[in-house]
Amino acid sequence: MVGSRMAIRAIGLVSTVILARLLRPEDFGLVAMVMALVTTMEVFGNFSFDLALIRDAEAARDHYDTVWTMSILRGALVAGGLVALAWPAAAFFGDPRVQPIIYWVAGGMFLEGWQNVGTVDFRKELTFHREFAFQILAKLATFAVTVTLAFQWREYWALVAGIIVGKISSVILSFVMHPYRPRLSLREWRSLVGFSKWLLATNISNFFSGRIDTFAIGKIIGANAVGLYEIASEISNLPTGELIWPIQRALFPGYAKLMGDANQLAAGYISGLATIVMIALPAAVGIACTAPLIIDVFLGPGWRDALPLLQVLAIAGILKVGYANAYTVLLALGRAKLLSHLAMLNLIVFATLVIGGTIIWGSIGTAFASVTTAALIMAVYVVITLHALSIPFHKLAFTIWRPLVAVLLMAVSVWLLISSWPASASQLNAITELLAAVAEGALAYFAALLMLWRLSGSPAGAEQDALVLLVSMARRWRVLPESRSG
Repeated sequence: MVGSRMAIRAIGLVSTVILARLLRPEDFGLVAMVMALVTTMEVFGNFSFDLALIRDAEAARDHYDTVWTMSILRGALVAGGLVALAWPAAAFFGDPRVQPIIYWVAGGMFLEGWQNVGTVDFRKELTFHREFAFQILAKLATFAVTVTLAFQWREYWALVAGIIVGKISSVILSFVMHPYRPRLSLREWRSLVGFSKWLLATNISNFFSGRIDTFAIGKIIGANAVGLYEIASEISNLPTGELIWPIQRALFPGYAKLMGDANQLAAGYISGLATIVMIALPAAVGIACTAPLIIDVFLGPGWRDALPLLQVLAIAGILKVGYANAYTVLLALGRAKLLSHLAMLNLIVFATLVIGGTIIWGSIGTAFASVTTAALIMAVYVVITLHALSIPFHKLAFTIWRPLVAVLLMAVSVWLLISSWPASASQLNAITELLAAVAEGALAYFAALLMLWRLSGSPAGAEQDALVLLVSMARRWRVLPESRSG
């Protein structure tokens, strides 16, 4: 799942680099305005029925067929809403070209609703290689059509066509890659909505939580501050988006299969959290340690005002690692209502702190509001999860103390390297220093982690799992010989 996320990001990056040379910024802006409207419309119908199917081990054909039918209805409602808003949106943005774009995208949204619900089994049955292929093939279809048409048309319609072809490709691939053939039915809508209505509430709260800071800065300070904050926020959230999210997506089906065994589920939570902390924490701390170099190398001197924002928001990114696994296991336990309340709590606390912090201290106050909220929510999530699984806190601490100490040693080694590096305004020097800091941090972290694990008696856990995986991959790629036992 991490590989899928990385591959999609890579395809998107290559696509952006090519399209930036073929299309104008205005073309991207037109489509971005439409997609912002689409995203807003989608969130109010995002019931996450796929999670309900994954969680329910007894889900039968009626459940699958009901989800498929409701997906079609959702697509029709979203498409209808977009069509109704096409003219008002064009008037609001002051650009008549928005209206036909919305019509075409609305058609794509309607078609997307017909995607074969059977593909949910790729995750439910832990066949993640098929989920990987499904996602990548659809993304490649979008890439191929968009780039090809951009060479020919040199206008925004290439982007629109790519969006529509991507949705059509997903529908076709879903029926080609999975043998299930759904039928129209609404027999199980009550049981599905009873669980998923709380996921809808959670998704809506999270949607507004993700935008309230941008809105507050834009309203109180201005567009320049929004740009600086958005870039800093995007970088600080990389570990969450690129590592934690796909790991959680892979862990949830496993947790769902363990619901009948409280001890196994508790062990799964501890193991999953240890894996997330081992992988994502050094990435989050690394961003905090190398923030000045990241700004200089990737953004340039014109973005140095974003440095204090990135340094503060990186702390929020570190705190989010601490409660990343809690949402997934609580969802597997069926605590959807509780999760919706926690999401609402997050929104209320964050909105209150953001508005006050931005008015008093500006955008840096917004960043500290993010850190304070993350710390509070982390504490709440961890306490609730440990109580729900009957796990004593010392057991959790015993499991993750090695990555915590290793990442502390990594931070010290990176800080010593950067502080000893001679000052220079050279871009090449900044690149060299960043590469050296990354290499130093990775070496220090993994060496410290391995040493602490060995000193602890090589207990079973995330470190052992990682070594087994690395050895398996090395043998598969013939870097290491096969063992005698085969």
